[in-house]
Amino acid sequence: MNEVSIKNNVIFIDDIDLSIEALNSLAIFENRIFKESIIRTFDYNIMDNKLDEYLKIIISKIHNLRKDEKHEEAIDFSDALFQSFTPIMYYFIQQHNYSVVNDMWEWIIFKIKKIEKKKGITFGNHIMLGSAYHFLGYTKLMMGDIDSAIMSYSEAARESSIFPENILKRHPEGLPPSQKLLYLNPNSKNFSHDAVKEVVDTIIKWEKEKSSIARDISIFSSIDNARKKGIINYEIAINISYGFYKVVNMSKWFDNFIEKTSIEIDLAGRSILLLIRTIEEIIRKQKGLGKNDSVFNVIHDTWFSGDDWKKVPSYENDIDNLINDFL
Repeated sequence: MNEVSIKNNVIFIDDIDLSIEALNSLAIFENRIFKESIIRTFDYNIMDNKLDEYLKIIISKIHNLRKDEKHEEAIDFSDALFQSFTPIMYYFIQQHNYSVVNDMWEWIIFKIKKIEKKKGITFGNHIMLGSAYHFLGYTKLMMGDIDSAIMSYSEAARESSIFPENILKRHPEGLPPSQKLLYLNPNSKNFSHDAVKEVVDTIIKWEKEKSSIARDISIFSSIDNARKKGIINYEIAINISYGFYKVVNMSKWFDNFIEKTSIEIDLAGRSILLLIRTIEEIIRKQKGLGKNDSVFNVIHDTWFSGDDWKKVPSYENDIDNLINDFL
């Protein structure tokens, strides 16, 4: 019977350090340019063969804890399992080799699900994959794949939702790190804080640059307050954050790499449309509007009653000015 324990936040099986075993399972090739050096990379076949039995032992340990309703201990072992792969992650992140890190996290998630499926372990009794999805989301974010990053963070948040509410109290504000990222919580001190801070700082900079149309209070404070008061729900808050992630990422590309071609304009337009639809949903909820009520009229009557919107010029037959103004 193998003893599974946690030491220094990583998994040990008897006296075997899983993090060292994982590092030793990287594929090694001779560097063809610099003969005296070697290249390490991730090969899922090699990793699979070397770590298969270890992972089965660890999964059985965590599954037994779940059956005994020792949820917090099960989460600790799940987190330690994924922490055991972070040395590999940091090794490749230092090289900015995010695609290899991405492959590793996708492999470990798929591998665990495959083992659990063979054991007949169903969702709700499975290993808490929140940390793995969180690290995967960060990797996707660094690769500029905002859509996949948000999906990964959403999966991490869903993992947390299966546990009793008192378990979430282990996190500040009762929010797991993944949910703080989805809400673009500027106070989230976690692994991906720098990625969140970049988005928040950029939007706040834009607010200052456009002070004539910005509110005194930051949009992030407004969203957080509205979420806590129940004015907007979980999905709306995430949609707003998703839009911000997208526009900041696109802004970086526009500033540094690409011209504003039709494809980029279409992508930007989709992000703007998502934000508009989200804001429309907030207004409908706050004002108690039905599906046939005009949000356009409510906005005018509530905030712009002194303006004659009928005199606002239309772009209907003026495509040149539409494109120029949009750019």
